[in-house]
Amino acid sequence: MRLYSRCCEKCKKKVYFNIVFNSREHLRGYFNSDAINLLCSNCNTINIKNTSEVHAEPSGRTVFFGLASGFFMGIFVVTCTYDNWWLVYGPVIGGLTGFIIDSKQRAAAAFFNNS
Repeated sequence: MRLYSRCCEKCKKKVYFNIVFNSREHLRGYFNSDAINLLCSNCNTINIKNTSEVHAEPSGRTVFFGLASGFFMGIFVVTCTYDNWWLVYGPVIGGLTGFIIDSKQRAAAAFFNNS
């Protein structure tokens, strides 16, 4: 999950946080205020945002990385055990793992956005 503010006032791109909070209450507690100073990594402009302007999105590509890691795990196990079924099992296990992680990140992002 990644936290961001809708857009920089100068370049209009999303401004991402380097740290993650579970809810807006944790965000307010960390900054001890509703006002947050964010530095845009694109144009180096300081933006003053309210905690209500901060949103969460899931970090993408977890299913893809799960499939890729499962595929390589399958190739490794095939070379060790000479059982070709691991070429099928590896991507399936990796894809399911990536899907589970992705659904947890989507749930965490939805929880933050509704807090």
